[in-house]
Amino acid sequence: MTKFYKILLTNTLLIFIAFNSFCIHQEKNGIPIDEKKYAEHVKEYKYPREKEKIEKKEKSNTKVEKSSSTENLFTQNNLFIFFWTVVIILVVAALGYLIWYLSKNNTQFISSEESEEMLKNVEENLLEANIEDLITKAINAKNYELAIKLTYFKVLKNLTLRELIKFRKDKSNKEYLYELFDHPAFKNYKILNIEFDKLRYSKVVLNETVFQDFNQHCTQFIAQL
Repeated sequence: MTKFYKILLTNTLLIFIAFNSFCIHQEKNGIPIDEKKYAEHVKEYKYPREKEKIEKKEKSNTKVEKSSSTENLFTQNNLFIFFWTVVIILVVAALGYLIWYLSKNNTQFISSEESEEMLKNVEENLLEANIEDLITKAINAKNYELAIKLTYFKVLKNLTLRELIKFRKDKSNKEYLYELFDHPAFKNYKILNIEFDKLRYSKVVLNETVFQDFNQHCTQFIAQL
């Protein structure tokens, strides 16, 4: 009986050893597993220091990504500013060249400041001013607005020389009309004033044709005095 138990125990031990060897063999050969779940499960066995290193590495990668993103944005902004700066410089340069080219090719150009100064001198020295030469200069410069104003001053100069009005630079056209009220030229002068005011406050560019029409009316008016 004892011999029988010895044989049974020996066989059982051999079977256990064989089964254990089989399991070890299967583990070495690799058993199909769920890699994702296995990886998550293995994380739980990492030492605290190892986990801390991993977390620091992940945070460092995040900072690098953010820094890279900020640098890209900064670079884009710089490029945007540089582009529009170049565009503005080119536009200003083109305008400057255009003004220079026009002034070079039109030596008779009269600036707005020069025009105002010219009218001021005529107003202060009406009887001594050579208005005809100034009108010619304005026409050559194609400044018909200035030419029209000078032509009206020519009318006032002729009225003053004939002692029909007393010119004064602070007087209005309405006051000159009062002075001519009993004169035959009153009606035509009133029409001329209305025409001049329309041209003076016109919203359109005054061209040569408009000037020639007004100049003709002024010449006819002076001839009738």
